[in-house]
Amino acid sequence: MFPVGANIQIIGYLDKRKLNSRVIGWSDGEFVVIEHPVVQGELAMLPKDAAVVCRGTVEGRTYAFKSHVLHVMVQPFNYLFLRYPRDIQEVTARQGLWVDIEAKAGMVLSPSDAPIPPAGLKEMEGLVHNISTGGCVVSLPKEANLKAVACVFLSFELPNGTSVKYLKGSVPSDLPLDGDGVVELHFDEGDPNASPVFDFLLLASKILQPNTE
Repeated sequence: MFPVGANIQIIGYLDKRKLNSRVIGWSDGEFVVIEHPVVQGELAMLPKDAAVVCRGTVEGRTYAFKSHVLHVMVQPFNYLFLRYPRDIQEVTARQGLWVDIEAKAGMVLSPSDAPIPPAGLKEMEGLVHNISTGGCVVSLPKEANLKAVACVFLSFELPNGTSVKYLKGSVPSDLPLDGDGVVELHFDEGDPNASPVFDFLLLASKILQPNTE
């Protein structure tokens, strides 16, 4: 089971909404307790018996399980009780898979290790060259001072047409890969903004698998 506090994504069987939540706890073989997802400040209504898929990342690997809502709690906390899964499947793209994408990206360069883009920083344009489950290689804007950047928030479109918004990439302490501001950024484990990347890489892994055996 995912550790307490882990960020997970809840996908409804019927409406296919992808909702962000967090694991509160569980009882083996009985139930899993998660925070009730919120959309635009309102509880995302998931009624009793609603079928869902839960997905999350642990130590760089993505896992998923099927379940349904056992109980909806609104007082004193907004919690959902889900049926404890019969099995949990790994759905991670092949380890070490990198995909070339060459995508223009909006980049917010933060001087501190912030969870969201700090207010007042303008978005600049850079390039994402390739991407994996753990990070990506980018060309930072020419005007960027790498020594003053702790993390970068990326917004770009994947080759499958899916948009990525404010995906956080931490800047390593070592030097860029070359003299033109090319650097490998590292994603935070469990970042819900990375879910479109995992979906894309899982698809790419399945497509490329026959050619790599």
